[in-house]
Formats: sequence, structure tokens, C-alpha cells
Amino acid sequence: MIRYGSSPFLECSSRGEHRFSAFSARIRQRGNRSIETLYQAAKIFEDASTGLSWQAAKGRKAINAAEAASFYAILWDEYIAENSHLLQVLRSAPGLQDQFGQPRHCCQATELWRIRNTAPTATVSPMNSRPHPATKGSIRLGNKRAGASAKPLAEEVAIDIDRTNPILGNPFVLKNHRDDVRRAEVIRLYNVKYQEDLTRRGPMTIATEELAERIRKGERLILMCWCAGLPMNKPCHGDLIIEQIGRLLPFKCE
Repeated sequence: MIRYGSSPFLECSSRGEHRFSAFSARIRQRGNRSIETLYQAAKIFEDASTGLSWQAAKGRKAINAAEAASFYAILWDEYIAENSHLLQVLRSAPGLQDQFGQPRHCCQATELWRIRNTAPTATVSPMNSRPHPATKGSIRLGNKRAGASAKPLAEEVAIDIDRTNPILGNPFVLKNHRDDVRRAEVIRLYNVKYQEDLTRRGPMTIATEELAERIRKGERLILMCWCAGLPMNKPCHGDLIIEQIGRLLPFKCE
């Protein structure tokens, strides 16, 4: 069992508050798939197999365990961003627990406790608790790789955010897509650059604001890189862009 805070503890699992169970929590911008499904599919095993069902992958040791753990944290961030009213539920509980949680393993209570204590208070306001009735705009990540599952739908506008985009592309090079350590590092470096730009309202900030405005007006956008969606399903710097857009909009990104 994993516990944080003090009693009474909110049980974050299928045996308690199901909205905080990785099996029940679904992310709309990732095809309405559950966090458990996405996380297990992101694992890569010694035989190079990946994209497996949660039943086939759960409990197996992955060679990209650190990257998968980072992706698991990102998924919970995205879920709460899409369901910001749940922050009120988390913050009303003095403690969180997961009766199935184990030390040194990914745990929903761990991620939710982190989010509970670090997410901006403003995101739980009534205005942010539901989509704006005047718009049907949305944003999600897509994959430019041939054969990838995350491709633009008929009503979506595709926007490249790889290095062909001089403003929002990640200038830090990842030569080997299987290098999980370097992937995490280039995303970290991008985030440092992005946060600095946000502080001074530079070109990256303006480009992000322009995307948010398009969504506000009802456009359905898909940011195209090389990471999201099966068979890759990798963390991407685009996650950071979508998180920032979620902070700018007075409604939830789909």
C-alpha cells in the first residue's frame, strides 16, 4: 500500500474512487483510452515487442522503465487537465492512498498527490470545470511516422511541431528513438527553453497563444511530431505545448 498525507485517506484505485483508477481514467486527446492501456502499451521489452495490451504487458520488466514511468506521470497530468474539477476532489482529501501500490513502482496515488500539491489553484474554478458552450475546439498529438495510429481525422487541422517548425519544434536532437535517457533529456532541455520563453513572452509563447485562440474559435487541431500514438507512443515535447494551452483556455482541451 502507498499512502500520502493523513487520515481519512481517499482510495485511488478501482476499489475506491474509480475516477482515480488508471483502468477507469481515460484521456480524450489520446483516443479516449485508459491510462493503464496507454502506459502498458508504451513499454518496450527485450524482444523489442511494444504496443501490447495491458494484460500482456502488466507485471513484465521493460527495458525503457524510466521513460515509461515519465510517460505515466504525463498521462495523469493530461487526465487532470481534461478533468480539472477533480482537483477539488483531491484537495478536499487530507490524504491519498492506493491499496495496490508498491514502492519503486508507478502508482496513481503518487502522481495524484504530486498534482494535488503542485497544480495551480485557479484551474479548479467553476469556469474551468466544463467546456465552453460556444466552442467545439480541441487539440491532441499526432504522429508523422508511416503506419502510426495517431493520424489526423477529417475535421482536424494538422500542424507540424517537429524541427520543420522553427518556433515550436524541438531543436535538441534525438538521434536514436530508442534512447530513452536522451529522449527525456531533450524534452527537459526543450522545457527549460520553453519556460524561459514564457517568462519573457517570446515567439514560442506567441505561437502557443495563437494555437489556443484557434481552439477557442472552434478549430480541432492535431500537433504532428514523431512520438505519439502506436506503435511509438513516446513522450513528446508536444505534451508541454498542450499542457500550456490547457492553462490558457477557459475550458478543457479534448
